[in-house]
Amino acid sequence: MTNDPTTSGDRSAPNNPSGSDDPGAPTIPSEMNILGDRLLPVPHPEHEPYWSALRAGELRIQRCTACDSLRHAPQPMCLKCRATDHEWALMSGRGEVYSYVVTHQPTNPAFRDKTPFATVLIQLEEGPRLVSNLIDVAPDHIEIGLPVEVVFHPVTDDITLPLFRRAVS
Repeated sequence: MTNDPTTSGDRSAPNNPSGSDDPGAPTIPSEMNILGDRLLPVPHPEHEPYWSALRAGELRIQRCTACDSLRHAPQPMCLKCRATDHEWALMSGRGEVYSYVVTHQPTNPAFRDKTPFATVLIQLEEGPRLVSNLIDVAPDHIEIGLPVEVVFHPVTDDITLPLFRRAVS
């Protein structure tokens, strides 16, 4: 056994939330960030305008300046016309549940006390789709087509997550 906390049975290791002494127990990859009970994204520098907008309470999505197509997740090149110039367009934050899956068995130690939970695919009114979570709807009450709106959830100074709730009429 090594002294590397990412591979040892060290229960304080950030990527060993299971607390298992078993060296074969699942761990969180080192490129993932974990805070308490939530896995956090590790933003890429090219995507900073997206994360900065979320911290400011805005949902902005890349728009190709050559063909006006919207794209999410952020990409260096337009998938439609191959142009590389883009802007960050402000979205309404409104949409609907396009699809969802309910996880009953934790597939990662960070989720061991969080099941069942739903991962939703939200189709924004403007067209792009985002993977997120619903904060006020139990997994067994989610329906395709459910109107939703974005809620900005600050997790750290650098990370604000776009979560969704049932739309208020």
